[in-house]
Amino acid sequence: MTDALSAHRLLFRLAQSGALLFAWIFIFEYFARLGSFGEAAYHTALTFCLAHAVAYVLTPFSARAVRNGVKSPTAKATLVLSTAYILLGLSLWGFVSQPGVWGIFAFAILFGVYRALYWISYRAHMGVGAKGRAYEIIVALMPLVFGYAAAFAPNPSVILIAAAVLVFLSLVPHLRIPDVVERYPWGAVETFREFFRSYHRLVVLRAAIDGAHSAALFLIWPLAVFMLLERSYALLGLVFSLTLLTVLFVRFTLRRFSSQSSVLHTPSVRAAHIVSAWIFRLVAATPIAIIAVGVYAHAYGSDREETDILAFEHTADQGVYLDEHTVLKEMGAAIGKVIAALMFAVLALHVSIPAAFAIVFVLVAVFSGVVLLTRRRSVVF
Repeated sequence: MTDALSAHRLLFRLAQSGALLFAWIFIFEYFARLGSFGEAAYHTALTFCLAHAVAYVLTPFSARAVRNGVKSPTAKATLVLSTAYILLGLSLWGFVSQPGVWGIFAFAILFGVYRALYWISYRAHMGVGAKGRAYEIIVALMPLVFGYAAAFAPNPSVILIAAAVLVFLSLVPHLRIPDVVERYPWGAVETFREFFRSYHRLVVLRAAIDGAHSAALFLIWPLAVFMLLERSYALLGLVFSLTLLTVLFVRFTLRRFSSQSSVLHTPSVRAAHIVSAWIFRLVAATPIAIIAVGVYAHAYGSDREETDILAFEHTADQGVYLDEHTVLKEMGAAIGKVIAALMFAVLALHVSIPAAFAIVFVLVAVFSGVVLLTRRRSVVF
């Protein structure tokens, strides 16, 4: 089971580390060809909103399925994500649907379905050993590989087809994972009621702010970097891979040679760190500066973080199903992503693009800092 789950997660993360970065970039580029950058940012953000709104609505229904076993929903999620990448890739290439906006619309819906259905059993996850450095390095190189493939392939969308193949291949080891039945006490309607109960308000609010942080980190920040790098796929992939590789090296060095003082992980220090990282992003204008701010932001990460910077994805409890609170956190994060993307969409139409980026970054910095200060224990983004 351990080897099968490790192989599944490796193939899945190889696909996601390149595809999730470039899928939103390709969507932005499609809309940019039809209008201004502001309009392109607006439509891209709305597409992102649709995906996570679907995830929010379907997650309570998906959570009920864990009572019948986790394996089947995860297999369906894998097939749905593979289909989503194929449809988006072929649509942007011009083979499916005219105009391509229908393929983008289908991708958003299918991506939301995937996010709702994909669960990893806690018992299965606990059997997986620590990942080796070679594993992490390979995943970190994927933005570079995908970026150069997009730059020099006959059509950039070919990398989405490649990602779909990797996701589909991850089904092979997944089928060897024994099924696990989990406890889930609520029905779908009851889950929505619990989501709005005052008793869970703090959990939901913190998850929503985490989701907003994720939207800024994995949608809005890559768009800003892409524009700073003069819309170069190859340079974008190079910058993000160098950032990830340097983060891995710095983390390894700190763990080996540093005492890892608890002071560095107190809520106040972590809040100051996350706020300053977003402020530094406001002034990062060169590839070296972008890499430096990325390393600064993520150097003190851990293997238990919910924001997987290597796979460009944020999942509550690392995507592992623990209990009903995991479901509430996933729903809260989805709402936070929708709110942040909607805010960016509105700003993109009414102020300049640099101003829209700056306003969102400042707001995310403030709210992320506040949520860290209110937690009983520090959480690494």
